[in-house]
Amino acid sequence: MLLGGIFSAAKAVTLQQALESDKPFALLIYTGWSNYNDIYNNMKNLQKNFPDYNFVRVNLNEEEAAALFNGYIIIKHLPMVVIGKQGGRFNQLIYNDCAVDYACMAKKLKRFGH
Repeated sequence: MLLGGIFSAAKAVTLQQALESDKPFALLIYTGWSNYNDIYNNMKNLQKNFPDYNFVRVNLNEEEAAALFNGYIIIKHLPMVVIGKQGGRFNQLIYNDCAVDYACMAKKLKRFGH
């Protein structure tokens, strides 16, 4: 799905909607060759307990996504999670070790959301 990698149909938001929202967001950024399943599953679980966040996944193999993030992503760190808020400012990168750990990610989301 182009820029609309959605975690839940009930809370479906596109990347553009997440960036424009007043709610903080958590973006899972990946490519087709990166193994992101563990992070994706962790973020689906986090979404249940963090309804004040927009959760979106973004495939950098998609042309529009690659153009949006050009110059901001270091490929060797993919997959990764970016959390941000208020008009699409990317405020914090979260790398694999924390992104797959529910407790670590929950702590980051709680701290960031306040």
